[in-house]
Amino acid sequence: MAKIQILFMEECKMVDGYTLLIMNGLATITRVPERHKKDVTYKLAVLGVDGFNNPISDEERQAIMDAHENAA
Repeated sequence: MAKIQILFMEECKMVDGYTLLIMNGLATITRVPERHKKDVTYKLAVLGVDGFNNPISDEERQAIMDAHENAA
């Protein structure tokens, strides 16, 4: 069980790390590995930006958040 928790924590750190890189203009979504793109895109949408750190509309933000919740 502890091994699963450690793996989950590492995945969360990667998603947060990529999110921070994009928010600070040091990376774009194209640099994010496929397995993390969906979660990074969701976190960025919550913050109101796309994968290139451009502002998104409330409608786009809500669509991304709804799609993420429906996929879970």
